[in-house]
Amino acid sequence: MSFHFVLNSSLAKLQRNGERNVSHNFTIKFPSPMYLDSGNYKAALKNISMSYSWYNIGAAYDNNKIRWKKKTEKDWKTLTFLNGMYDCKGINRFIQGHTGRVDPNDEESASIYNLYFDMTVYRVVILIHDDYELDLSFGSFADLIGYEKDTLSGENVGSKLPDITRGVDWVFIHCDLISRVSNNIPSDVIYAFSTANLQVSYPFE
Repeated sequence: MSFHFVLNSSLAKLQRNGERNVSHNFTIKFPSPMYLDSGNYKAALKNISMSYSWYNIGAAYDNNKIRWKKKTEKDWKTLTFLNGMYDCKGINRFIQGHTGRVDPNDEESASIYNLYFDMTVYRVVILIHDDYELDLSFGSFADLIGYEKDTLSGENVGSKLPDITRGVDWVFIHCDLISRVSNNIPSDVIYAFSTANLQVSYPFE
């Protein structure tokens, strides 16, 4: 005899004990237990269909704010990212969309900030117009793009490898119906896979 369980995010997003699950870290609890007769049973994961949608920037991670200003100005402006999943291009679009161009009345003028990942050196490059500065000293946004907490101007190359995934390089699916021992370590992981070949916001199976 076999049983099939269909797990989906609509169940996971239900409120449990006053807390609400989030899309990138959810638990499904079934209201009725399943009773099995004594004996040996096997559990297998048949299929996963989901999207690469867990957040790497968010208020909860203290990595969603940077500051910027013109050098001739005294006060810094704070730019707060919306909680979400960003790659380098997405970060660049967000910054440019909220800081604008050197001449706001000229659509052909240069952007104040330009951020991109350089594949030749595996570092994030940030180009800043001569009249402006960028402050990465707050929170942990600098770690995300491979920089020290510092104030930048001009042309900059990150001092370390970026951690754009915020360390989430593997996804582990746990199931409390199973128990096994791997390398003498008890585990309830039924399946694990790398995020290396996944494209942000796109579905995979």
